[in-house]
Amino acid sequence: MDIRRAAALSLPPKKARRPAIGNEITESPFRPHVPADRRILLWTTPYSLKAQINRDAEVSPRLQALMYEGLLSSTVDDTRQAYGAGLLRFNQFRDDKGISESSWMPASSTLLGAFVANYIGSGTGKMIQNWLNGLRLWHIYNEAEWHGKEGWLPALTKSADKKGAVSKRTPRGPITEEHLMALRKSLDLSLPMHAAIWAAAVAAFWGCRRLGELLITSLSKFTVEHDATRSTQISHTTANGR
Repeated sequence: MDIRRAAALSLPPKKARRPAIGNEITESPFRPHVPADRRILLWTTPYSLKAQINRDAEVSPRLQALMYEGLLSSTVDDTRQAYGAGLLRFNQFRDDKGISESSWMPASSTLLGAFVANYIGSGTGKMIQNWLNGLRLWHIYNEAEWHGKEGWLPALTKSADKKGAVSKRTPRGPITEEHLMALRKSLDLSLPMHAAIWAAAVAAFWGCRRLGELLITSLSKFTVEHDATRSTQISHTTANGR
């Protein structure tokens, strides 16, 4: 656990919030109270201890910490936070059904299928699939076999997608060039804020991007690896004269 905590120091400092009503879990040394985006690293199982013994016999603790840091950098904060929600639901499911900690990693296809079936209709199929994605990455972090494509799971996830359709938001109309020009008329590009708004708008429109790929939700979420700055190095290539 010290190795994992050392790797977690590579992430920006963050305090764990008090669990909201309905998000509580049974206390366990395998599940310390940590921010959601760190659960995938710091929540373990009895199986994790066995895998740790094997790693200790091969590489030093420092190299292991570097490996975990590399795993963490392969996903952005928002993704790890979303995956942390899946781990929370899986732990709540395990607590509620009285499933022993020794049997939930590697999670069998039967256990994963029961987990999906338990939440069918409670939200969108994409939500449940994200929970499974988080569980899969959690298994990877702990070098455990993943059985998420076996048995009844494909059919159950398809059912979750169909029954979760009622939870989806109504599709919104498309943004058109007329919308873009209406925005342009209301902006003064001599003002830095207006120039930034216009740059983000045209980049999203012509680049077919989601705003979440271009904008940050708060200053604390900014990272030089993911977000552009004035000092960002821009390169150009030419193909067929373009």
